[in-house]
This record gives sequence, structure tokens and C-alpha cells, in this order.
Amino acid sequence: MSSQYGRDISGKAFKMPAEPWWDNFDENVQKESFPYEANLVSSMLVYLAWALDFFILLLVGLLFLSIPLGYVVAWLGSRIGLGNLWEILSNNTKNAVFYQKLINEKSIQEIFVEPPKNIAIVESERKPLPFISDVGFVTDLSFVSPFVTLNPALRETYTYYKNNGTAYAQYWQHNDGPRPTVCIVHGFLMSSYGINSRLFDAKSLFEHGYNVLFYTQPFHNKKRPAYPPVSGAHFIMGSNICNEAFAHSIFDFRIFINHLEAMGVKELGVTGISLGGQLSALLASVEPRLQFSAPWLPTANLADNLTRWPGLGLYLRTQHKLGGETLSQIRHTLALTSPLSYQPLLDNERLRIFAGIGDRFVSPQIVQLLAHHWGDCVVRWNRHGHLSPRASTHSKEFFEFLESIQFGHTLLPARKALG
Repeated sequence: MSSQYGRDISGKAFKMPAEPWWDNFDENVQKESFPYEANLVSSMLVYLAWALDFFILLLVGLLFLSIPLGYVVAWLGSRIGLGNLWEILSNNTKNAVFYQKLINEKSIQEIFVEPPKNIAIVESERKPLPFISDVGFVTDLSFVSPFVTLNPALRETYTYYKNNGTAYAQYWQHNDGPRPTVCIVHGFLMSSYGINSRLFDAKSLFEHGYNVLFYTQPFHNKKRPAYPPVSGAHFIMGSNICNEAFAHSIFDFRIFINHLEAMGVKELGVTGISLGGQLSALLASVEPRLQFSAPWLPTANLADNLTRWPGLGLYLRTQHKLGGETLSQIRHTLALTSPLSYQPLLDNERLRIFAGIGDRFVSPQIVQLLAHHWGDCVVRWNRHGHLSPRASTHSKEFFEFLESIQFGHTLLPARKALG
């Protein structure tokens, strides 16, 4: 069900299509109205959030309209040895068949294989927390990832990016040993630990007694290639690389979980925003050791969400007319890493979605499809958009969710002491 926020109430249920969902998806679902009840102030906030998202989308759309030029630049670069972008772009349609067969024929356990448990984690020296506190410390964690691509044909192409071969995370810990841990996954481009600590109100999480792990996704931050100098740009460099990046992200995240488990952590859960929200939702179907999954503004169905973006939507439709990869084929390819393709391992009450009615990046209708797929789990609708989330509101609702599932309930006496 969808729950209230003030007087904002979702007024229509969007149900999952018949299986396989990627073949039966109604492309018009995002055009349907998404009614809600709101007072005048709430309505104004929704439309302001919508306008901010749309303005930024127009700017981003200009980049996507330059994709055909990008093909030319990539080709020229390949001639003079500047990279393998041309290899990725020119073979995207051909390689997509591999992922379509994989989702058709293999189980989730066969697709997202369990990583080895003997990976050595490098831990930095202890550093002070980014706020005044004498009860904890920060360490940076890293390891050389043993991940290999799902598609053997892309292994040389994927490993070309050396920086991407090392996994990174930052861990905020209490002095008194292992604690229940909240794992936070950043969104597309926004991989800074500082930004995400404020966005997810990590200080309050820590003060409530939890440890906090910030996880870095492939091609972001220290993992980004030297060119182009944009953190995360390669993550969506075609549907094939996107699938491999998600598989890589899941693989390395589970190695960090192995490390936390070896340290004595007995309870952990995951939350993430946007692209990190999709990873959080995927992990709910892959990782049995999680106590909760709480995606925030999850992309869920990346293929159809991207068609909402001015510029990229036009580009995809142009591809179809020119006989390239169609939207239906892209949806089929990216279904491999969509949470809509798999059943969650967690009970309904341990799943929670946070979404914005004014979101123009992630379709509220597709968020409802994910909620329906997850057994009509609770969705907390807020009046913000994708680029105007309110950390304070999210923090309050997130804490209420953690309390409702008694996550880290052994910490309750310590929380009372904190006041």
C-alpha cells in the first residue's frame, strides 16, 4: 500500500504486467496521471520540485543529444589509442543478446554468483569522525576485486579501466566493537561520502547507535576512468556495460558484507538513492543476510525511466527508426539487473520504498510497480522531486521504519541514554 505524507496520497495502483514483464510492459503507463490529495502549499511544493527536475533534465538532455557525436569521437579515439569506447558502443546491440538469453534461461543464483570469502581487505588507519564525537572513528576499506564479467566477450573491454578494479568503502564505527550496520549506496554521479552522509543524515544514524558503511559503486569516485572526467559516466555507457556494472557492484558489496560478518556484525541492512536505490532493491533478492532493504527514489526499470529524459528519449526513438536497438530490446537486456525481474528474499514488512511525487527522473508509476511486485509493500510518498529530497523528512521516516522492524533492538537502552 502507499502511505500518506501530510495530505499527499497516491490515488491509483499500477500493477505489474504479466511475465515476462519486459515483453508485456505498457509503455504508456508513465503517461497516466498520478493523482494525489494535497493542500495548496503541498501542491506548490510538488510542482516546484517537478520544475527543478525538469530544468536539470533539459540540461542533461543536451549531453545525450550529443551521443551521435560521441560515436564519432569514440571512433577517432580508437584510431589513435585513446580508449575502447568505440568497442563498447559499436558492439552494444550484438552483445545484448547474451544478457537477454541469461535472464531467459538462468536463475538469479546463477547470474549473481556468490563471491569468495578469503578476499584480503585493506583497512586504513583510524580517522576522526566528521563531527565532534569521542565514541567512534572512521576507516577506509578497499580490496582488489576478483570480479569477472558475466559476458566473456566483454572481459578485456571491462578490465581496460584499471581504476575500476579496486573496491572502496568507508566505515563509521563505534569504539566498543561490532554494531548493527546501515549500508548506504550513493546515486548516479553523486558518490561523495560527505554529500551522502548529509543526504542520509548519517550523523543521526551513528548517534542512534548504528555503524554506517558508505559503498562506492563501479566507475564512481576513485573508480572512475581518467576520461571522460565525470564520476559514473561509464556506468550507463550502453545497456551491456550497465548490466556488468550492476553485477560488479553486487559482487563487491557482498565481499564487504563478508568482511563485516567476519568482524562480528550480526545485523545489517541497505539503503540507497536513485541508482543506489536500484542496487538496494536488487540486493533484496540476492543477499540473504540483509535485515532490510529501503531504496530511495529507485530507478527500478532503467530502460523506461531513461525515456523520460529529454534528449536521451529522442535518441532512443531515433535508434528505433534507424533500425538499431529498440526500446523493447533495451528493456529486455536491462531486465537482467532490474529488481522487477526477481522475488525479494525479505518479508514484506522489511521492505520500504521512499519516493517523490514530483520526481521527473524516476517515474512514480514505476515505483508503484516495484511496490506491487514486492507484495504491495509500504511506499512513503513525499512532496519532493529527484533533486530536492529532504534529508530531515527522510531521516524521520527511515528511523520509524527501523524501529518498526526492531533493527538493532539491542541498542534501545543506549538510544535512551542519548536522549
